[in-house]
Amino acid sequence: MLASGEVVSLGPDSLEERVRQVRAYYEARDRRRREAAERKQREEDAKRAAAHREEADRRDRDLAARRAREEAERLQAQEDALKYIDPGAAVPSTACHHGCRSHRKHWYVVFAGVKTGVFANWGAMADYVLQVPLNVHCKFATKAAADRAYAQALEEGHVHVWRRR
Repeated sequence: MLASGEVVSLGPDSLEERVRQVRAYYEARDRRRREAAERKQREEDAKRAAAHREEADRRDRDLAARRAREEAERLQAQEDALKYIDPGAAVPSTACHHGCRSHRKHWYVVFAGVKTGVFANWGAMADYVLQVPLNVHCKFATKAAADRAYAQALEEGHVHVWRRR
């Protein structure tokens, strides 16, 4: 047993051995700390990846639900528009009085679009339905049939004005 303050001299071999032991201890400690930090980082990365996948899945579900709602609205609007087409209305011949097809007259009704109403030709109403989601429009042979269909749709609340996206 050594008395307090007594110095023990170690030989060169035992001193080198003690230094190796101390270095091995600190290297092992540092390795455990690095491994623990890497393990923690992997766990955090896995949590972030799971959260990212959940968010992407939620966005996909929301997008699918929105598209399904829009499709249902579009189908309902088309179904509503079909109510106003008179199946017994006379369909004009495909040729005008000259015998050509380019002069025949049609009337167009926009039930759902940027602007709604009865239009005398496709060019007058195309801007109100093209590139507009959920648009509903229909072609009629006569202005009277078009006016009748639009008035009935308006009366029943099936005319919708959409904003362009």
